[in-house]
Amino acid sequence: MKIFLVGNKGPMGPILESLLKRSDIQIVGLLTKEVSLKRKIKDSIKSSLAFFNITLGNSFELKDLYEDFPNPIRIAKKNKIPIYSSKVLKTSVFKSALISLKPELIIMAGFHKLIPDSLLDIPKRGFINFHPSLLPKYRGGTPNRWVLFNDEKESGVTAHFVDKSFDTGKIILQDKFPIEDDDNLGDLETKSALLMANLSNEIITRSLKAPLASLPQDNSISSYDKSFKGVHVKLNPNYSFKETNNQLRAIQPKSGISFDFQNLSFCIWKIKEMNIDLKTDESLFILNGCLVFKLSDCFIALEEFLFKGKVVNSNQIIEHYKLRERLKNLS
Repeated sequence: MKIFLVGNKGPMGPILESLLKRSDIQIVGLLTKEVSLKRKIKDSIKSSLAFFNITLGNSFELKDLYEDFPNPIRIAKKNKIPIYSSKVLKTSVFKSALISLKPELIIMAGFHKLIPDSLLDIPKRGFINFHPSLLPKYRGGTPNRWVLFNDEKESGVTAHFVDKSFDTGKIILQDKFPIEDDDNLGDLETKSALLMANLSNEIITRSLKAPLASLPQDNSISSYDKSFKGVHVKLNPNYSFKETNNQLRAIQPKSGISFDFQNLSFCIWKIKEMNIDLKTDESLFILNGCLVFKLSDCFIALEEFLFKGKVVNSNQIIEHYKLRERLKNLS
């Protein structure tokens, strides 16, 4: 069976790596977002500086979310699989190329562009997407972040046919995994990607035997969430401790919660609930050498921060920015 893949770094790496172990399929191409020259230069400089323990600026990024995942472009090049830039998705040239490749099945994962209608019927066995949630819940581009923020205890992956809208096609199969209390975004991205790789094999095996059965989504229980960014990654005094902790889980290990104070910007990496009975109108202050912030239901110790690409403790931030001169010390 001829298979064409659509997807970017992240889940597509494990999927491609897994499918290459099969002898009953031929992968005829990969449509993906290629790294720009500007990004390559930036990453090269960053890598070189990191070797000498140097960081440019006050970096609030600790780790690329997918740096430990197999790279689909490298795998494709190594296995001489034709690569197509995602920029050509809507062109007639790409449509003609796809028709000439004659894929029987197209598998997509980690791709955030709507597929043109004219491409959907090219593969006779179906154009399938893997979505990292239990559809019809958590439609949208950042479901793993919202699942964590909402304190869900399980999530999973849905394989569905691609239609004219995002994440609304008929469901072919689903599988679940538990969410542990200490799981963060990186953990869920890994669990999702590995499950997608397994389900890709199951989809192919089913497709070789018979047409893929599917069921429509129940829109009465559907939910859609906007991208988890902007205000969603900022420290919110109206949140409870649980909400703030879940917010942190939904961002790590790439970064932390952003926080602005006067003309300064911080990135919070670790918090701790404080059981103290303290009467103060201050929302931010110093207590026993640690920055403390007032939430809706408690005070929290801001124990660790990201600073210049590294995790540092609260006292280091206090000393570096001379916060004892700006904040009340309630020790």
